[in-house]
Amino acid sequence: NEDLPGGSITSSNLDKELFLVEDKLSGYNSEFEIYKDITIKNNLNNDYTFDLKLLGVFILFLFIIGSSLWFGLNSQEFNWNYKEFNIFDKINNAVTDSITAASIVGSQPLNAPTIIAENNTLPNNTLVNTTEKNSNQLTSSAAKESGLLGISTDINSCRTLGSGSYTITAAYLIAAGTCFYINESNVVLDCNGKQITYPIYSNSGNGINISNGVSNITIKNCKLYLDDSYYDGETWYNSCNGVLECTGIYSLGNNINIYNNTITYGSGAWTSSYGMYLSGNNYNITKNSVGMLWMHNIYLNTNYSLIFNNTLYNGPGIYLADNSNYNNITNNSIKGYLDSIIKIMNSKYNLINNNIINLTSGTYSSIALYSSNYTRIENNTLESYNGYVINLSGGSQYNNFTNNDIVQKSSTGNVPGIIISGTPSLHPDNNRFVNNRINTNLTSIFLSNTTTNYFENNKIDSKIGYALNLSGNCSSNIFLNNNITSSIATKISQSSGSSNNNLIYNNSFGEINWNKTDLTTNLNLTIGNTIYLENNKVGLIDNSGANKLNSSATIKFFGLGYSSITQLLKNGIRCDNNSSLCNITSYSGGTLIAQVASFSNYSYSGNYAPIINNVILNSTYGTNYTHENLTVYYNATDADGNNITNITNWYLNGTSIAILNLPFAAGSNSTW
Repeated sequence: NEDLPGGSITSSNLDKELFLVEDKLSGYNSEFEIYKDITIKNNLNNDYTFDLKLLGVFILFLFIIGSSLWFGLNSQEFNWNYKEFNIFDKINNAVTDSITAASIVGSQPLNAPTIIAENNTLPNNTLVNTTEKNSNQLTSSAAKESGLLGISTDINSCRTLGSGSYTITAAYLIAAGTCFYINESNVVLDCNGKQITYPIYSNSGNGINISNGVSNITIKNCKLYLDDSYYDGETWYNSCNGVLECTGIYSLGNNINIYNNTITYGSGAWTSSYGMYLSGNNYNITKNSVGMLWMHNIYLNTNYSLIFNNTLYNGPGIYLADNSNYNNITNNSIKGYLDSIIKIMNSKYNLINNNIINLTSGTYSSIALYSSNYTRIENNTLESYNGYVINLSGGSQYNNFTNNDIVQKSSTGNVPGIIISGTPSLHPDNNRFVNNRINTNLTSIFLSNTTTNYFENNKIDSKIGYALNLSGNCSSNIFLNNNITSSIATKISQSSGSSNNNLIYNNSFGEINWNKTDLTTNLNLTIGNTIYLENNKVGLIDNSGANKLNSSATIKFFGLGYSSITQLLKNGIRCDNNSSLCNITSYSGGTLIAQVASFSNYSYSGNYAPIINNVILNSTYGTNYTHENLTVYYNATDADGNNITNITNWYLNGTSIAILNLPFAAGSNSTW
């Protein structure tokens, strides 16, 4: 009677029970027995005829009066011809309709057709691959949901569901407590867009309760509405009193699909409940809309779960409880307040990718990690009003933040956009921030009791706070090639309690590396504006605002072709002859390394080695006897235009025979 999505499904035994059917064509609503004689004919011209009596929860029983019925199977083509198909109405004690000459055309998986047994069963695990025909034909279902070939039971009341597939046909359902209990595996519940209101009449309960240990469950197309308020004649009350009471979907199972559901609450409802409370492994939570309050819309204590393309609003979004690992949170829109929008506790190897995450108010966080490791936060838009955008605390380590837009719009208080802060005994260390755009009103990044974090190529801008604030016990952190700007005087603030941190800028021409206990500066730091890394020029703008950066640093020049470096110059004046100003540490492989005591701009002077070529060795007569004189000829040039002094060493059988090698440097070829 309706189109079904395409794909693969698997058949199973039919239960031998009566079923209730609403015939959408003729409007019957009765118990039916279906009898039909079927002839199956394949292209090998083998006929198989038998009687089939179907009495059961036959979900995809298909009958169309006066029409053709089509299935797409797979492989060899065959025909099914209905000789007779009578529908017997037991309540009215009459045959209501019959179908004759209806046909099914398709192709089957084997060379010989699969015969439906006469004992009213379908062969177990018969795989049927289906393909879409045209708009006037039925297309079989996609989902290998319950292991039943097109089996669907229409239901119109709350109940306990055993294995099977169920579709709600009532206009709505109202539950005094929990509406659906699922205590067995292999269940599909399709609410068909109908609303389930729970729990009423001063009771508590969940919308849907999935028992511990069950698996292969699908919950789809449900509208779960929490309304537990009641009136005793004088006062309104709520019957729910705990966070696990009145949850929309409560599950302790595995391999659970939760698709295209809506979970909301009434105006007087108890709001300290989760939208979903899910514990177990392998959840697929896709395309749901959840708008609870106070508690998180989705609570997860799971591994290997996917949270994809959901809309979460009102209250906080997603809570990953202890030991929730290898989960994927992707393409969601999450907006709320009253707690951190995504909170991850003592977990690892989770992915947060391509989400829009917005903390609308409160001093919580858009993303909060507590003692959670190896989290990848990539390509997200993260926003916060009056709260943190990112909060790393406890022992959170080895987390990677890449290519995120991080925006904080707080206007008052002392709440930084990114806070990485631990205790003297528990540090959030070794975290990486790369290629992020960080725009805040208040302080952009605050670090305390943390070490060996890495920030590279981020754009960091604060309107009315520090771009970077390094507080007590903050050491060995590396800041590489970040654009650091702020509208207030101090751009980087580092307190006296911090140890050495590295502020580094480099490119293909050179590098400046400040390794200091105090990196405080009033300069905006951007390459090409205040930082100079150019051909034969490495330096910092000459400005009193440099503050603590106008001090010692290591500088490097890359890609030099000189044979030797003769001088290092500060503002064009040689300084390497005074070690209190600068000194050359090394020159090797085209890289010059030097230590400088303070800043403006540094350059170098080098010298190329002379080039000797066209070397020719001749004897007096060209016969190369030992009594002949040997004469060497060569061409010598110098790229620097310097005079060339020659020293020639003579070898016999690879051994030098020169007694004394000295240049004739006095302007004569015969004296020195």
